[in-house]
Amino acid sequence: GTAGAGGTAGAGGADGGVIYYVDPVTGGDTRDGRTPATAWRTLSKVSSTVLQPGNTVLLLAGATFPLTVSSDRLAPQGSGTPTAPIRWGSYGGDGGRPILQAMGGAIQELSLNNISWHEFSGLRIRGSSTFAVFTANVSNITFTDLEVDAVGEGFHPTTTAASTDVTVRDSFIHDIGGWTDAGTLARAISTTASCRNWRILNTVVSRTEGHCLADVGENTQFENMTVSDCGLLNAGSERSGFSLRGNGARVRNSRVSGASSDCVTVVGIDGGTTTIEGSHLSACVNGVNFNSTSTGDFHFRRNVVFDTDTAVRMPSTVASGGELRLVNNTFVGGRSDGGLSTTGIFLRPSSRAVFENNVVAGAFSGVLLNTGATWPLGLVERGNAYEVDGGNQFTFGAPGTYASFVTQSGVDGGSFLGAPGFATGAPPYLLGASSAYRDRGSAVTAFGAYDPGCDGGASSYCGVAPEPGAFELAPL
Repeated sequence: GTAGAGGTAGAGGADGGVIYYVDPVTGGDTRDGRTPATAWRTLSKVSSTVLQPGNTVLLLAGATFPLTVSSDRLAPQGSGTPTAPIRWGSYGGDGGRPILQAMGGAIQELSLNNISWHEFSGLRIRGSSTFAVFTANVSNITFTDLEVDAVGEGFHPTTTAASTDVTVRDSFIHDIGGWTDAGTLARAISTTASCRNWRILNTVVSRTEGHCLADVGENTQFENMTVSDCGLLNAGSERSGFSLRGNGARVRNSRVSGASSDCVTVVGIDGGTTTIEGSHLSACVNGVNFNSTSTGDFHFRRNVVFDTDTAVRMPSTVASGGELRLVNNTFVGGRSDGGLSTTGIFLRPSSRAVFENNVVAGAFSGVLLNTGATWPLGLVERGNAYEVDGGNQFTFGAPGTYASFVTQSGVDGGSFLGAPGFATGAPPYLLGASSAYRDRGSAVTAFGAYDPGCDGGASSYCGVAPEPGAFELAPL
């Protein structure tokens, strides 16, 4: 690709119209770098130049830029502005991505410190045993069409300085980790508590030793992600597709599959609301797993979970400040190898929970809802549809039947049992026209009322009244 911020060089040579060219084969660092014929040769030459707002740096397309020692890395100086960002792209060559290639050792190929308003497009970063992209005290950095592979970790912001308004879009991050270590650095993208407003959009993440994505930041947004084959080292606790601990994280319209532990791990949400909606979770041990005390709220809405041992699992309690809302989801039991899913929805009675307008169907063999005792902090359970095979397919906690569950838990009830009547036996598990589940949900839900109709809108139903499950989702 080519970054097209053009213009001509003005007097003094450092104005916003300058385009710098870099050719690792025929370039020379003693040249001015302003035309393909007078291109620079090394990234260290670029790093020693203080760039100005509106500058563009173009690397020879398809060329490899070898990084043998740390000083070879790309460490830009200078910041752009909102109206004149500094752009990075490619020119000429074979049209492929320029490659920042670490030649062994702990070399951070791209080190971003104390800069803002940079746009990187069409680069490939690979080969380092440490971080591909390091950030510290940066803001308004955008990566588009980036490929990162064969590194110890993808994105690594420091914990000691802020990294804000960072966007990664239309990118591919894969084969992350040393493949022999403990997997502690083997994440495609990490955010720290000093990160705010990161946006990861339309990006494919696959094959990591540890978590594919680990978020501890504030207001991190993941949209239209495809995440697979996470936690391949199968050692330690970092084996999830998403590990979410930050305040206000949101995962929307994404696919997560093939994690060796959880599709999504919720780790002690520190206030705020974490949201997962419109997504497919599959081929993991747990669809969603809460493994720590949380004080924030968790909203799980219009998702489809299938081919997991457990759809939602809460082995530990959620603190009194937190609330779980699981609304309009479809949970389908059964594994791709033909086995049963062990557990449907396992919620601890000390949490505050809303379980409403969900479909729970398929081959579950264990507990669906665990009551244990009444819910002192409150439980809303209504408008759900449960498939029960002769009353023995799964049980409702200690009481064993749905009727006794309602009596013991003191919930509203109003849910019903029966076969789902899916249109097909495969994702996205939409309800068929003759399904008994249609028009059986609660009309006023914990998220507000929904209008009937089939206009394809995110809040519209296809029946004459609200229906349970994530049937209204268009297939991803």
